[in-house]
Amino acid sequence: MRFPLTCNLAADWRIAVLVLSVYSVAMCLNMFGAGTVTADSFVAGDRFRDCPVCPEMIVVPARDFVMGSPHYEVGRPPQERPPREVSVREKFAMALYEIKISEWKSCASEDACASGADIQSEGNSEFGWREWKRTLPVVGISWSESKKYTAWLASKTGFEYRLPSEAEWEHAARGGTSTGQFWDGLEDTVCEFANLDVSNGCADGYEGIAPVGSYQANAFGLYDMIGNVAEWVEDCWYEGYEWAPTDGTPSLRTERPEPLAPGPVGDCNQKVYRGGHWKSDLDEARSASRAGLGMDERSDYIGFRIVRALP
Repeated sequence: MRFPLTCNLAADWRIAVLVLSVYSVAMCLNMFGAGTVTADSFVAGDRFRDCPVCPEMIVVPARDFVMGSPHYEVGRPPQERPPREVSVREKFAMALYEIKISEWKSCASEDACASGADIQSEGNSEFGWREWKRTLPVVGISWSESKKYTAWLASKTGFEYRLPSEAEWEHAARGGTSTGQFWDGLEDTVCEFANLDVSNGCADGYEGIAPVGSYQANAFGLYDMIGNVAEWVEDCWYEGYEWAPTDGTPSLRTERPEPLAPGPVGDCNQKVYRGGHWKSDLDEARSASRAGLGMDERSDYIGFRIVRALP
């Protein structure tokens, strides 16, 4: 049987519309992270965001590395000892940049995050206020407040967002290197890679906090892991790594593990921050450098960066 031409054209048109609709839905699911996506779908270096106001993320590979500093590293304090091999067993996604003011304000606009006077500030003389909010990292956020941001993202997207463990952070900051700073041995100077006190004389135009991504990324594609603003991690404060986990999970223990003699190990009222900041010298701004601060305290030098588990 031969159908009229008009019937064939109508059928072809309906099929085309159906195919285009299915394709559009698939693209939206892929773009914003909806639907079922397995960890095998991601490879190291993949970049994505789960929603229009979500931070851009990049996939960090799983890898074994030596955490802490060797005895010969300049500036090494006791709390970075003993160095030991840590196995980050699963790849994960980490924010490409430190969390920006604009991203924090998206959370605050839904009453899920604080919107204090410091955060409400609309800029300074160096930047127009819209550009300032869009590109500057948020600071003056306590560890406890940063957890509210990750909870908001998790609720908004259905994915597990959290602060990185200290081991995940150091693995990501090193970018596969074992030197004090990830740029050691490269031809360019520190001024190309980090916003630090020693680089204030560089012709970068920044006397304080710089817009995110103003300096070169490390080998994992992450920006500002060293310098600019320090970053909260999940872990309780420990004076060293003697009892710390070696599987990439955060240090949350406050007592020595059995059958060892009882005694204090960590202080979970204080949390670890990493990476140094724009006023740090090179001794403070190393991949292994670490410090602690009360979980509800704020600092104009401390912001944060997040990770997202890959299902």
